[in-house]
Amino acid sequence: MSAKMCCPGIRSGRYASSISVPASTGYDRMPPGSETLCFGQASDISDQQIETFPHPCYLKAAVSVSGVGIYRCGDATALRTAIGRFEPGVPVQLQQAVTSDHFLNLQYQVTADGLERLAVTE
Repeated sequence: MSAKMCCPGIRSGRYASSISVPASTGYDRMPPGSETLCFGQASDISDQQIETFPHPCYLKAAVSVSGVGIYRCGDATALRTAIGRFEPGVPVQLQQAVTSDHFLNLQYQVTADGLERLAVTE
């Protein structure tokens, strides 16, 4: 399965997804140059994506609470190790690391009308 800008495992009203962005960018957009890809499960990340995605990066469960299910990966080897830590069927995000002192956690739900913002926390 290819990467999507919205996690493919998310269905209307069934799941929420969250993403972290530097607080200085505002809560409505990703900072320039950052990249986030979403996958239906960690094993959907291809060898080419593992090798070419910018490192350091974070592999995280699409829905994570208090940092559980978030792995910082300094290189392709660490990313492969993190991929192996996820159970099949758990939607994940691969996010390029961005330097900042403060981050906002944005939580969204997919509805029939599109994305609905659920919460913004620092």
